Amino acid sequence: MREALEEKLVKEFPFLEENSEQGEDRIDNLYLAFGFECDDGWYELLKEMFKEIVDRYKLAGLAVDLEVLQIKEKFAELRVYYSFKQGDSPVNQELRNDIDKIIEAYENKSNKVCESCGAEGVLRKKGYLMKTLCDQCYAKFIK
Repeated sequence: MREALEEKLVKEFPFLEENSEQGEDRIDNLYLAFGFECDDGWYELLKEMFKEIVDRYKLAGLAVDLEVLQIKEKFAELRVYYSFKQGDSPVNQELRNDIDKIIEAYENKSNKVCESCGAEGVLRKKGYLMKTLCDQCYAKFIK
């Protein structure tokens, strides 16, 4: 994803910047190291997902304790790897389950959204590469 779009998401959703710091000798958090490892077409999808997550925390009256570890495309679908800063907490289990469901729903939605432009897309293959693309972006992809 273009840096300008990443910056817009981070500005709107500050919890994305509040991740743990990297270790000196290794990468502990791939999101902090590489940012969003997907194309621009999923920007709106990610924005909607983060908004729904923030809204759910607000409903619970809690600060967002979601730590994003990696956001990427894998097998033509969005993948969001994450943990919770507070660890396992029985008090927040319903909230955590809801966050899991929100993220899973948007991962599933991604296989119908063109990763390049955001239009309606379908799974496309080129050799061993797979991407969710619309007809126009697929034509560019196979060239």
